[in-house]
Amino acid sequence: MEDGRTIVVALDGSHHSDYAFDWYLNNSKRDGDNVVIVTCFDKHHGHHHGHGSGDVHETTTKLQADIDSHKSQADEFKEKLRLAGVKGDVVASAGKPGEVVVHVASERNASMIICGSRGHGALRRTIMGSISSYIVHHSIIPVVVCRNKSHHDPANEHHNKHH
Repeated sequence: MEDGRTIVVALDGSHHSDYAFDWYLNNSKRDGDNVVIVTCFDKHHGHHHGHGSGDVHETTTKLQADIDSHKSQADEFKEKLRLAGVKGDVVASAGKPGEVVVHVASERNASMIICGSRGHGALRRTIMGSISSYIVHHSIIPVVVCRNKSHHDPANEHHNKHH
């Protein structure tokens, strides 16, 4: 068995997920930790596959652009680990983000999952679902859902509007 804990941090490049990584660094980081950053894209999200043969080239081109963008993002996450002085790696995968995060955490025998929250309201969460909610409800290990207070504090929003 390796020394230290394995921590899965779900990142998607948003400021919400960046906050989750920063929360790990400031509140949970221990010497010897192995951090597995999980990032994924839903390969069907945003692509409407037509029935004509002309759509195949367009769809293939868009999918390749998504893959290239995803690889670039994974490289940025590797650099984030290096700059923070944290041992770990990046798992970049296609699929439903919540399912991928829970699967990787199980596969790596992680001690904890850390993810961000976009702070969607109850109605939108009910209609669209929530990645963080999926992780909380399907993970068998502790999950920390990080919400950046500055993005959700009505007093701060009021302050920002008037100053």
